[in-house]
Amino acid sequence: MAVDQGLPPRLAISPGQVIVEIGRRWDCDEGLREEVLAAPGRVLAGEDYEGIAGEVLLWWRAGDGDLCDALTDALIACAGLGTIWLLTPDPDQDGHVEASDITDGAAIARLSVTASFRAAPGWDATRLIPRGHR
Repeated sequence: MAVDQGLPPRLAISPGQVIVEIGRRWDCDEGLREEVLAAPGRVLAGEDYEGIAGEVLLWWRAGDGDLCDALTDALIACAGLGTIWLLTPDPDQDGHVEASDITDGAAIARLSVTASFRAAPGWDATRLIPRGHR
């Protein structure tokens, strides 16, 4: 599986993927979005996409609602088979989500946290996969 080396370290999304984007607002990092779209054949679809996504970008801020519900919706968007990239504001930003909240929400949604890192200025990424997948 080819990995696009232009993306931030460890945000590995294969070319040719349909990626559903959930929670996009004015504060999202446009540079990161452009990098996601840079690989050939990648499509960034909106929340209303009716097909099966290979991966999901979930922009989430404290106060957006129930994280477990959002993670479950993201899991449905990829038919329980794809990677969910949870993008949350850095600790010094408004809307920061505590790591314990992410871990708890992931556990309830039956997801495993496999990596967390800074994805873009002001945004952290957490890679979530369905339990039992690699």
